[in-house]
Amino acid sequence: MDGTLFAPWTLVEANDRNFARMKVPKALVERIEAILEELYESGIDCLDKPRKRP
Repeated sequence: MDGTLFAPWTLVEANDRNFARMKVPKALVERIEAILEELYESGIDCLDKPRKRP
């Protein structure tokens, strides 16, 4: 992944349309997994039931 913390960029080679169509979702899944792992390591469990707001 290229870019910064606030603006992560992923370059997608678009010479091959099928390759590009597979790389974009793969890059999204990898980024989401990384974010969830960071949250889990910091003690935030995203799989818990949402808490009711007071």
